[in-house]
Amino acid sequence: MAANDPATKKDIHDLDAKIVGLDAKIDGLQSRLDGLETRLKESISETVRDAQTEILRGFNAFQNSYSPRMRKMEADLSNIDASTSQRLEVLEARMLEVEKKLIIGNR
Repeated sequence: MAANDPATKKDIHDLDAKIVGLDAKIDGLQSRLDGLETRLKESISETVRDAQTEILRGFNAFQNSYSPRMRKMEADLSNIDASTSQRLEVLEARMLEVEKKLIIGNR
């Protein structure tokens, strides 16, 4: 059949059958693509959840090792504060004694 030959009803019917067949193939491909898309989304979601879990585990491990250090630092600072307060009290008492002696010496 040449390009300029008129189409017969049979040609049109054959072309219509091919189009219907292609539509069925396209529908099948679309179904497969939909299935692949769903599986891909599920896989990505699972991967993201796994990554979140690993990140949270990492933070938990960091927190568990960091908490004792913080408690130690707080205790050390508390000890330093107590020691500084005691030394300041001793100095104040000594200054008071010096002031008393100066006041008594000036009379």
